[in-house]
Amino acid sequence: MKKFYSPKEDTHKGADICTDPGHCQAWTKKEDAMAKWGTFKALDNWNKIERAVKETEGIIILYDKKVVNPVFHANSGGMTENAEDVWEGVEVPYLKSVKSEGEDKSSGYKVETVFKEEEITKKLEEEYPDIDIEPENLLEEIEVLERTPAGRVKELKIEDVVIKGTQLRTLLGLRSTNSILKREMTARL
Repeated sequence: MKKFYSPKEDTHKGADICTDPGHCQAWTKKEDAMAKWGTFKALDNWNKIERAVKETEGIIILYDKKVVNPVFHANSGGMTENAEDVWEGVEVPYLKSVKSEGEDKSSGYKVETVFKEEEITKKLEEEYPDIDIEPENLLEEIEVLERTPAGRVKELKIEDVVIKGTQLRTLLGLRSTNSILKREMTARL
């Protein structure tokens, strides 16, 4: 745990890991998980978790005789990502893109996040002072330059500024770089 999760700065305040999904893993209290699942599924789901923990107690995963970093996700959008496309070029031989069948049935498979053009423009201008863009021209000024093998945005250009898909994800608080930008037309009567 210390090798994979201990940051250079003491963001964990002395602990080996934390519950911030930005750099460790998300965690939910039992009561919150049970409430989310509802009366009929809660006990069944919790029993599955307890059984999985007991059945894997003391088991570790090795690759090339070394302990792996067993990262996981709630939903990959149907295909996982190569590690080097997530972690700034850090290649991990056992973390390669593969299809992940059946995820399209999950409630988190497709999530729509709506922003006003002014919101995105403001965030971009704060983060990238060289960008000088009008909200009404925002979508015309965004060009996806490259996608990863899994289809996620790897690099894009906004006006004359090139940024990584991971940077846009962080800036907008998106769940993934597996994204499509589109203008939504609304009419007010």
